This record gives sequence, structure tokens and C-alpha cells, in this order.
Amino acid sequence: SGLPYKHKVVVYGNMDHVGAPNSQHVRRRRVGKARRGEQTGRRSSSGGSEGSRSTSPNRPCIPLQNATVICDEVVEVGGYKIFGSPWTPAFFGEWQLETQEAARQHWARVLPPDTHVDIIITHGPPYGYADSSRGRHVGDRALLEAMQALKRPPLLWVCGHIHESFGEFRVPHPAAPNGILLINAAVDYMKRGEAGAAPR
Repeated sequence: SGLPYKHKVVVYGNMDHVGAPNSQHVRRRRVGKARRGEQTGRRSSSGGSEGSRSTSPNRPCIPLQNATVICDEVVEVGGYKIFGSPWTPAFFGEWQLETQEAARQHWARVLPPDTHVDIIITHGPPYGYADSSRGRHVGDRALLEAMQALKRPPLLWVCGHIHESFGEFRVPHPAAPNGILLINAAVDYMKRGEAGAAPR
């Protein structure tokens, strides 16, 4: 609340347990042993794996005072139409899409081709852009497909999640000659580089 900005927009991510209603947060495994899609073996009371737990795509995000929380919808802020979503492919924590089919259904529902939006904020990056982690691409293929299917590309796309792939990228789009400007703003591990970074 003390930040000197007229507008503050928040999009949660997989580690933002405080933003998830009825969160069943468990202690995070050490980064070196946590792999995308890996199961912990122990089941939660909800029936999902606690290490890579699926959350209902209809689950809302907890609002914050003095900020606009955007969760799978388009909200106008300061004259800009902004879409935000916390969902990523299965890794760890909240808002996990555990299969490709679940991801395709989710993005088709919340980001259909006729969506009119100026700025898009997703916690995770698309596959192939801003998503390099330890020598492999770990982004969301279904998100990339949904974005490239938009009839009108956004002016700006902001993501995070893959800390070692921070920076500026251009995502091809048939209606954007120079591509969509994508900024991976996850700079938490910038000084440590790839050896000390991991998706969060």
C-alpha cells in the first residue's frame, strides 16, 4: 500500500499460497529434487498430489487491498484492458494445469480468439520463449497456441516463473509483423545465473 503508484496490478503465481482460497500449502521440496511433472507420492486430502497439485480452473483468487488482482479475466486499469492468469503447467504449488488437454481447455475458456486486450500478464511463459531452464524449454504450449490464435495481438505480454530466462523476447503472431513483445520480469535470481535459478 505504500508504493507510490496510481495503479497496482497483481497476478498470482504458483508460490503465492496466500492468494489461493483454501490453500493446502505444504513445505516446498528442495529445488534440486523438484522436477516438472514429478509426483511426491503422498496424496493430499483433496485427492491430488501435494507436490504437483491440481487446482480447480474455476477457483477464484483472493483480492488485496490497494491493488487490482486479476485472475482469468480482462480488467480495465488506467485505460488499458489487462488480462491476467496465475496458471502454469504442472510443477509445484497452486494453479497447476496437470495435462496438455487441461491446459488447452483452460486457455480456450479464458482467452478465446476474439479477446480484446492491451496487456497480458501470465505467471508462466509460453513454450519456446522466456522459458529456458537448465537447457530445456519448459513453457506452456497451450498458452502459446491460444496467444497466437488471438485475432488482435496485445501490445505487451509480461510473465515470470522461469527466473533464469528473464529479459525481452518476441513471440511470433500472424497479425504482429515484429511479434508480440514479451517481458519475463522474474529477476529474483539474476545475479546467480542459471546455476542458481529454478522455476518458482
